[in-house]
Amino acid sequence: MKDILALAAPIDQYSLKMIEDIKRSKLFKIRIIITTKNQKKNIWKLKKIVKDTNCKIFCHGLPHRNKKITNLLLKKKIKLGISTGFVNLIKKSFLRMFEEGIISVHHAYLPDIKGSHSPFWSILNARPYGSSLHYMNEKFDSGKIIDRIKVKNNLFTTAEEIFHRSRQLSVKLMKKNLKKIYKGKIKTLENKKNKIYFKKYIEKEINLNLNETIKIKKLWAIIRGTKFDNHGIFFNIKNKKFKVISTIEEV
Repeated sequence: MKDILALAAPIDQYSLKMIEDIKRSKLFKIRIIITTKNQKKNIWKLKKIVKDTNCKIFCHGLPHRNKKITNLLLKKKIKLGISTGFVNLIKKSFLRMFEEGIISVHHAYLPDIKGSHSPFWSILNARPYGSSLHYMNEKFDSGKIIDRIKVKNNLFTTAEEIFHRSRQLSVKLMKKNLKKIYKGKIKTLENKKNKIYFKKYIEKEINLNLNETIKIKKLWAIIRGTKFDNHGIFFNIKNKKFKVISTIEEV
């Protein structure tokens, strides 16, 4: 078995499923798990899966600043990291600690959509969705691509559907590549430079003013792209702001 560090999001059922598959593969021994501070109350879910009191779990969004983590990595001589979900950017200094790199899953088709809220941008840009497995580097979702699954978008798919489908594909993709990762026999594809999307970019697209013009095709894309939980479109009318939450059904 190969000792690894895992980056995980215990709040996410799909991230947990990938941790479970890694453990079940019997190829890897998870020695360290890192998650963000705001997920501390959910680490019991990780403990339940790993069932190893020697596995150290850290709730730290900036692992390069935590000497306990870096010292433990050196002590355990861990050469490989696998991320099943981690929202923060990993610094280059931390990445350099891993001889075999850190492999991450991205819930979108690379290099088309990089960054956060990929279902929204896949819909708005009319681009394929799916899942990608790649090496981490100093930029979000920009390291070399190991494997990917591509799904053609259409005019009916909503962000909610893409969110769950892409994550299901991520679980499938991770499981498919575990033996390859263990053996270290990995062929990669170049991850072409492309725009990296952040949450703040969405604000511009979903805040509409009464005096502006928008094509119906784009409006339909925004409606589909915000069809998730309590998200919606904002209309600014005479110094007042209104939120419209979409309900979509075929009639």
